[in-house]
Amino acid sequence: MWTFIRPLCIWLCLWAVPLAARGNDAQPPSFAPPVLAQAGGAAFDGTWDGRGTLVSVGGRGTDCGGPSIGHRLTVNNGQLTIEYSPPNGIRFAGPVAADGRFDLYSGPSHFAGQFAGGTMTATFRNRSCERNWRFRRQAAG
Repeated sequence: MWTFIRPLCIWLCLWAVPLAARGNDAQPPSFAPPVLAQAGGAAFDGTWDGRGTLVSVGGRGTDCGGPSIGHRLTVNNGQLTIEYSPPNGIRFAGPVAADGRFDLYSGPSHFAGQFAGGTMTATFRNRSCERNWRFRRQAAG
């Protein structure tokens, strides 16, 4: 019986008694998580140009392109967008965290990395290949 009474006593002491003391208009406390700032990744807004170096090839390696290729991405209001491989339907879009990290998927393809100041490093992976990237922010204008 103590297993039933003890939780009831705790509930009464922590919940019901304080509510009764505050009157009829009392609302239960909110246990919602805090709302995080949405604009954290906006510090990285801009156009970024980069070069990717092929690290490994597997499966249909012909989908990977040459050993070193260039690309451009944009960050707008903290949202990264890159048309990675339109012929293969690979497009990444998603949020950049306030600390500059991102982790995005397009089907089985994965693009993850981190912005730091005026540079960004990332890794692209899918079944066919892996490529390491280094991007630099372009001057506004």
